[in-house]
Order: sequence, then C-alpha cells, then structure tokens
Amino acid sequence: MAGDVTDGVGKGELAQNLSLLIYIDEDDDNAYTSGTDTLVFATGGAESIIGEKLSNYAMAAGDNKSIRIEWSINSGVGNIIQSDIAGADIEFELLQVAD
Repeated sequence: MAGDVTDGVGKGELAQNLSLLIYIDEDDDNAYTSGTDTLVFATGGAESIIGEKLSNYAMAAGDNKSIRIEWSINSGVGNIIQSDIAGADIEFELLQVAD
C-alpha cells in the first residue's frame, strides 16, 4: 500500500508496533507473573526478535511446561498497520544431557 515503510526483512509498521510477551508459565495460570514465571522475551516491537536465541531452559525427564506467547497492539497506532501482515517460524531444540 502507498505510504508503507518496508526497510528490509521484519521492518514495517506492524512489526514495529506489535508487542510480544513470551514466557514459561511456571504456575500454569495462563498469565505472566513476575518473579514466578520465567520471562523469555518482552518487547514493544516484534522486529527485535528476528534471529534471536531466546532461552536455554533445563527440564527434568518427564516434566512438561507451557510456553505462552501474548501479543498486543496499542490502540493509538491507528490505520498505518491496516494492510500489514505478520508471521513467525518458531524452532525448538531439545537436548538430552547426562546428570
């Protein structure tokens, strides 16, 4: 669309205005609790996550954890993001280590 700013991969109005909160929900209450849950990533602009290694988290055999991704856009952004799209590929790597 006319007026869109696209300065390369991950750049543009939506990526700059999309806030992300990624955390491991340690208390399994579906909400981020500072000091209880493990914060993985928090930002006011999603473009800063590109290419980042986010966490090195150890788990015991048989454990399961919920990883939560919350996103939001400030209502004051206006229509500048109207024609934009956002997507992500998430890769998990699991390694077994000896005690």
